[in-house]
Amino acid sequence: PDRIDLGIGRAPGSEPAAGRALRAFGSEHFSSLMSELLFLSHRRFSAGHPLHKVRVMPDDVTLPPVWILGSSGASATAAGQSGFGYGFATHFSPEPAGPAMQAYREAFRPSEQFPAPHAILGVSVSCAPTDEQAMELESTMELAWLRISRGEFLPLPSPEEARAYPWTDAERESLRRSRGPSVVGDPQRVCARLHELCAQSGADELMVVTNIWCHELRLQSYRLLASAWASS
Repeated sequence: PDRIDLGIGRAPGSEPAAGRALRAFGSEHFSSLMSELLFLSHRRFSAGHPLHKVRVMPDDVTLPPVWILGSSGASATAAGQSGFGYGFATHFSPEPAGPAMQAYREAFRPSEQFPAPHAILGVSVSCAPTDEQAMELESTMELAWLRISRGEFLPLPSPEEARAYPWTDAERESLRRSRGPSVVGDPQRVCARLHELCAQSGADELMVVTNIWCHELRLQSYRLLASAWASS
């Protein structure tokens, strides 16, 4: 209830070639594009803008909170200066979240929607009854990440397919550099690690994503985590 958010990110996502094509336009004009988007959020341009007298109608509709999703200090500072919420994508960044969230809080200016800073920590989780089972489930996402980096958008592989893949040292290193850490293990191990990450980053909220090849096992991961978290 009451949780419909508008999330903005400068990075376009997708595989590297498409990302470069989109970024060639998006990064150059990101600030101006976001200013125009915020016109819709605030219903008016700031004083001194040529279109300051323009109003968005109807003006009695509650608009969703605006969040900046990022994995760097630059996006964190932009979110703070604009008075938005901030989400840090741990699973996309090999860098720790703490410095970015600190930059967000230091730059924060209160706004109507956010009278105080609010930071979300996004984490990738694979949870199973045992550590060994969780590691096996996570292996499928490792192969999926490698394929995405090569522009191959395929269904998530099974653990058997992931075990059979002939990894090279170069591929392992490429994966290590391109993705952030995942939290993998049994419910107690996962909860303990998530509490550590929240404490280290100073996050106000935790957002978990689980990518597992089997739908039922994915639901099991969420259920195990929810039960353990409620009692932790």
